[in-house]
Amino acid sequence: MLKTALYDYFPQRLLLHRASFEEYDIYNKILAFKDGRNFAKKWAAEVVTQSLSLTNMKDTVFMCVPASCQYAHTRRYK
Repeated sequence: MLKTALYDYFPQRLLLHRASFEEYDIYNKILAFKDGRNFAKKWAAEVVTQSLSLTNMKDTVFMCVPASCQYAHTRRYK
C-alpha cells in the first residue's frame, strides 16, 4: 500500500529552528484549517483538488483523518 502526504511534518519543537518560511506558512495554514477558519478551508480544498487531479485514481482510496472529537470534525469539514 502506498501512502502519500502532501507536506512534510514538523513537530512544534523543531518548527521554529529548522523550517523554512514556506514550511512555517504551511504549518500555520494547517493549524487554521484544524480551527475551522474559512480561508484555510478554501486553501485545503484547493491543495487536495490539485493533488488529486494529478493522481491516477484507479484503485485509489482517499481518506481524510478525522479530528479528535465529533465537534472539531464537524467544524473542520463543514
